[in-house]
Amino acid sequence: EQIDKEFVRQWMLANKIKGEIPSLLSDDVVEETSKRYRDIYKIITGETFKTSTIDVQARMYYNLRNKGYIKSGFVGLIMGSKSDVPHAEKIIEYLKKYDVTTQMRAISAHKNGERLVEVAEVYNNSVEPVVVIAIAGRSNGLGGALAANLSVPVINCPPFTDKSDIMLNINSSLIMPSKTPAVTVVHPDNAAYAAIRALNVPSLKAQVTEEIAKMKQGLIDDDNSIK
Repeated sequence: EQIDKEFVRQWMLANKIKGEIPSLLSDDVVEETSKRYRDIYKIITGETFKTSTIDVQARMYYNLRNKGYIKSGFVGLIMGSKSDVPHAEKIIEYLKKYDVTTQMRAISAHKNGERLVEVAEVYNNSVEPVVVIAIAGRSNGLGGALAANLSVPVINCPPFTDKSDIMLNINSSLIMPSKTPAVTVVHPDNAAYAAIRALNVPSLKAQVTEEIAKMKQGLIDDDNSIK
């Protein structure tokens, strides 16, 4: 009995579909191939291969992160138009001190919302923990559209110009349809900090915990200085 990957090659050649080699292996072939590689491991090392109990996706994430191929988390900043870039850049400035990857995209929920499906396909299947910040002014349909299609947290942070703009347009970000849980943060700094917390990654949580302790100590020091 062959114990190398020639077993897989022979199976694929014997199971062509309309003359084409199949692109997927059947479950029983996958299991048999796995068994054969475990047997090879035992022959070489004299030990039984121990199967990890950690979820495959979680294991991929930790290995890729520990090797430096990916960062601890990913924050996508999706804007209604390119004119929102300055607002997105303000948020990114607050994210720079954290071990996260950021990406800016410009997609209008009203004008080319069909592209959101493409974005959802990528973000929903990401190995990295993902948070999306929706940046759209006036009638904000973007945050709700993202929340309806994404399985990751969505934070609205509209590019308000002044307080009157907030009063006039904030309701389109606050009031969401059912089953579209996009939350709203007004200021860029808090949008960034909310995104980091929403990622819920241990290393980032530890950094935030240190920042909270430093903030509290600073307030105590200020209080002591004016007593």
